[in-house]
Amino acid sequence: MHDSTTFGILIMFGIVFVPVYVMFAGWFLGKPKQLRPVAKGIGYLVVYTAAIVVALGILGTVLSLIVPY
Repeated sequence: MHDSTTFGILIMFGIVFVPVYVMFAGWFLGKPKQLRPVAKGIGYLVVYTAAIVVALGILGTVLSLIVPY
C-alpha cells in the first residue's frame, strides 16, 4: 500500500500539477512584468484554498457530531 501511495503522490505533483507550475512560471517570468495581477492571482488561490480547508473542517466537525463511531 505504501508503494501505491508514493506512486500516486509522484503522479499528482509530477504530472497533474504541471499546468499550475506553468501558470506560476508565466506569472513570474513573463513579460511585461506586472505585479498587481500576479498578486491578485496568488491572493485568489490562497483565499480559495483557505475557504476549502475551513469548509472541510466545518463539515468534518458537523459530521462527527451526527455520525456515531
